[in-house]
Amino acid sequence: MDWGDALDVPPFYGRKPELAALCQWVVQERCCVVSVLGMGGIGKSALAVSLMHQLAPRFEVVLWRSLRDAPACEALLEDCLQVLARSHRWVGRQLPTWVRCVAWSPDGTRLVGGGDDGHVYLWDAADGTLLLAGHHGMVASVAWSRDGRRLASGGGGQGGGGSGELLVWDVQSGECVQAFAGHPGVVYAIAWDPCGDLLVSGGSDGVLRWWDVQSGECMRMRAAHQGAIRSLRSSPDGSRLVSCGSDGAIIVWDLASGEHLQTLRRDRPYERLDITGIRGVTEAQKATLRALGAMEDSAVNITRQAP
Repeated sequence: MDWGDALDVPPFYGRKPELAALCQWVVQERCCVVSVLGMGGIGKSALAVSLMHQLAPRFEVVLWRSLRDAPACEALLEDCLQVLARSHRWVGRQLPTWVRCVAWSPDGTRLVGGGDDGHVYLWDAADGTLLLAGHHGMVASVAWSRDGRRLASGGGGQGGGGSGELLVWDVQSGECVQAFAGHPGVVYAIAWDPCGDLLVSGGSDGVLRWWDVQSGECMRMRAAHQGAIRSLRSSPDGSRLVSCGSDGAIIVWDLASGEHLQTLRRDRPYERLDITGIRGVTEAQKATLRALGAMEDSAVNITRQAP
């Protein structure tokens, strides 16, 4: 409950018909907007405050805000959202862009976010101080190294072309210390190995890539998902990696070797249906069947005999 500048109403007498009508409109008929009109000084505000105190137990959140002096809609909305979120209000740090990803530092003192404006924003979680900014293209993923000294960010690349962008930052200096080349599409997910020597990325092409942080070389590639890879997480002991994608699958990998360990997925409509040698369907239809769980042995050839 946040009553803001609501009136301190003394015991309220009378107005039972009006209160009953208002209760019916708000609770039973679920009216989104109810206006109480009348001459000044006849008790409209007192009636509204009494009504809300009576109805408050029926709602999860109650906010009271006065529209006296016609406050700006943006300021009123921000005030309400701050109450709903129960979060820090970082004055002067509102961002004029969509923030697509956020992550806490391992020690919980800093927060990083990536936005559509192509910037990586790093804040001090106590007061909202902006410490770092800089990137090219949409930022779709951010991840901290386990020691909290480095930060990886990935996105769609400059100009939104076919090449993605994967960068590593030194948090203390704010400098980009490594830029990995040759990542196609958008980098939607990033994960560090426990030692901070390897970085695993997943993107819109459904392929996992293991990168050597020091040299910037791609060490290993694994076809993982049909469609984009949306998230990567390493196990607490750092031995395994889990990926999930647009195909609805969750795949467990050995983080060090890249070996596939397990696939978790609900059965799709054509799960395990063998369509090897099927006729009368187009390649596009076969691709749709495979996406829905069907299997096909590509090594089988069908030879027609001459009559």
